[in-house]
Amino acid sequence: GDFLVRNAPLTSLDDLLAIPEITAELLHGEDANRNGLLDPEEDDGNLREPIDDEDGTLTPGWSEYLTLWSRENNLQSDGNPRINLNNSDLNQLQSDLAAEFGDDLAEFVILYRQYGPQSADGQGQQQSGGNSGGGGGGGGSGGSGNLIQRGSSGGSSSGGSSSGGGNRSSGGGNSGSGNSSGVQEFSPTDSSSGTGTGSQSSPSSGSNSGSSGRGGSSRSGGGSSTGVMQVQSQSVTSSSSSNNSTGGAGGGGAGGTGGTQGGQISGLYQLQSPYELIGVAVNTGTETILSPWTTDDLSFVDQLERMITTVEGESRSGRIDLNHAPYEVLASLPNIPEALVDEILAGQGTWVSPAELLENGQIDVAGLVELEPFLTARSRTYRFQSIGFWKSGGPTVRIEAVVDLAGPEPVILMHRNLTAAGPGYSVDTLLQQDQIIP
Repeated sequence: GDFLVRNAPLTSLDDLLAIPEITAELLHGEDANRNGLLDPEEDDGNLREPIDDEDGTLTPGWSEYLTLWSRENNLQSDGNPRINLNNSDLNQLQSDLAAEFGDDLAEFVILYRQYGPQSADGQGQQQSGGNSGGGGGGGGSGGSGNLIQRGSSGGSSSGGSSSGGGNRSSGGGNSGSGNSSGVQEFSPTDSSSGTGTGSQSSPSSGSNSGSSGRGGSSRSGGGSSTGVMQVQSQSVTSSSSSNNSTGGAGGGGAGGTGGTQGGQISGLYQLQSPYELIGVAVNTGTETILSPWTTDDLSFVDQLERMITTVEGESRSGRIDLNHAPYEVLASLPNIPEALVDEILAGQGTWVSPAELLENGQIDVAGLVELEPFLTARSRTYRFQSIGFWKSGGPTVRIEAVVDLAGPEPVILMHRNLTAAGPGYSVDTLLQQDQIIP
């Protein structure tokens, strides 16, 4: 039959009962009074409601495995933001990572964001298909800011593909001066001169008007300078100031933003897990760079867990807590071996991080990368029931609440009166508790 649709997030799992096909028996199982215990009326067959199987075991409903709230703190212990590996400003990301983890990791992450991990055929990857706009002008002479170029002098190179049906077009713009060979590093006060023309594969600074499709790896180069801009911590001014590029209008993918302004370089590749960076390589088209993080030395994991994230915000939602999830929830994770589920359950109450599974040798890097986006050991939401009663008998009031402690201040996510479902607990049971307020 027809039913009213909220057109908004659920406020409690009981909202599902508005759907005709979902019954209280499906949602709550035999636990009709929602106290988590097998009461006499829940184990007597058809004698009293609810109808049960009289097997001496409480059969839970969906509510045992579902929740609307899963939050964890996404800040460092001192309250400062974590370093977001998916920060759209790669200049700031490089600076933040270099300060905490050193230049090698910082530069590798920037390359990883621009090219993605090296694929099986040795090429870089990008995540989404679409039209690829032409590159802007190549690196110019001199500049304010740190610029790392990777390439070789002479010749021309082209490579990569743009998936999703989009076309790739070469952008306009003339390169300024500056031959590059191997790796050249420019400090804020350095300058370099020379001659050459070429096109640039990474997003460039300047006005850079036009549109380009998001995704597919697309690189082209030619002339005597095939340098590829990789890292830029401040604005770099090229002798070609317009740097216009226009992407094709093919129908394969949505058009992206045609360049960046103010010296920022935006990486297309988005990390799903920081553990992607372990033992991986990046292919820039001219060289292959290996990650400084390897499984031979996992001493960096503790600092990673304390300082790094892949999402913005003071809190993070939606991950499953290793310390509390039941078997059925853990078993629903993608490609998780049953033996690993059993090992997680055996360690419940002691897990500090999903990375312990890697450190203990219970899972390899590929497995951790697949599971870590769904797992945490830092859940900070709590559900509890509060019961008010008289020792001598009389009315009883039962309240249920969910509190979020992930942020700087506690937030009540849900509060409801369960008195109509019954007291849930006998006075004798409540009097056995350690702390009773007279």
